[in-house]
Amino acid sequence: MSTKRKIAPDSPFSFNMIDLRPLGDSVYHYATRVVNVRVNGQSITDDLPMAQPVYAIFDTGTSGCGIHDVLYFGDNMPLPARKVEVDLENVLGERVTLSAKATRKELFVVTPSKIPWFDKKFNKNPDRIPDYTDSGRFEPRVIVLGTSFFKDRRLTIDIDDAKIQLI
Repeated sequence: MSTKRKIAPDSPFSFNMIDLRPLGDSVYHYATRVVNVRVNGQSITDDLPMAQPVYAIFDTGTSGCGIHDVLYFGDNMPLPARKVEVDLENVLGERVTLSAKATRKELFVVTPSKIPWFDKKFNKNPDRIPDYTDSGRFEPRVIVLGTSFFKDRRLTIDIDDAKIQLI
């Protein structure tokens, strides 16, 4: 913990955090907007409408990758998943790719994740969730990035400035 700024405002390795609570999440996750997700080299998000956001959650309690079950069981998902690449936009507007893969020496597990945060039937505060069906909005999709994506890097979270840095 520090009271000083830990992430330079123009760092090419930093990303703006997105608060998913107004969208239905009940916790302030360390999340950022995703540009594209590729599994085994094939995009699993290209077919999504432009208005349907995909978010990456940085989760130090996870080792592999959790992919929102709607994407995981979608037609574009190549199985078994051996490599995941996630394109993010940094604070400078440049595309940065984070990746993790299975090797002979390293286990990398990709699992489907049921994420009911954006569903009024399962959310503890359904009155706070936007109406995703009639307003032209699309329910967000989530990719959980575990420590395999941070290998040999340092993850810094600045809650006050709403920034994530991975160098």
